[in-house]
Amino acid sequence: MLSDSNSDIVERADLWKLVATRLRFAIISREFEPGEHLRELALAQRFGVSRVPVREALIRLAHEGLVRGEPRRGSFVVGMSLADVREIYDVRTLLEVHASRLAAKAATSDDIQNLRRLLGNLDNDMKKGDSEAAAAVDLAFHREIVTAAHHRRLLATWEPLSGIIQTILTLTNEHSTEHRIMSAHRPLVEAIAAGDPDAAEKATRRSHREGLRAAELGWPNEPTG
Repeated sequence: MLSDSNSDIVERADLWKLVATRLRFAIISREFEPGEHLRELALAQRFGVSRVPVREALIRLAHEGLVRGEPRRGSFVVGMSLADVREIYDVRTLLEVHASRLAAKAATSDDIQNLRRLLGNLDNDMKKGDSEAAAAVDLAFHREIVTAAHHRRLLATWEPLSGIIQTILTLTNEHSTEHRIMSAHRPLVEAIAAGDPDAAEKATRRSHREGLRAAELGWPNEPTG
């Protein structure tokens, strides 16, 4: 449980991010159904925090399109359908293909070292079957590629998607094998290290196809009523 009473464990300024992470997962995994009223007091009690970080988390999730706010009524779940996931992958592909091509030209030796390290961590987490840890490393891996493009505004455009991307990866990586994920990611590192933009683009597109296929196989059933 989250707590805002001990600043030695969690800084108050970061509480809303932790609440947003937990709430985002609950919404995307359909623990909260579309249309459900999200009451600040109930959420504060659930997460063991005050209402302030809950309110800030709801604002962030509204910006992400997962929640809608209604004047004098509060916040309601919008949720995420498989069609929404496909849109996220469309946008990811637009941004990350360009980033991978730039990274193949601009990545430093430190960038490539970081990518290899993250790839190794991802392999270890997948072998352990820890989908949550693997998703966090997977996200860090893709963030590092965008960072290695050395294009500040491209990173600033990609970053707001990161919370949703990580949640999708957490829900879908368990439906992918370690071999499938690593065989999709490893060529991307090698293409960037070799300075080959075309190979980097090809590897990025393959990685996204594999990710979307896993999402389509394992996504929660759509509401029927």
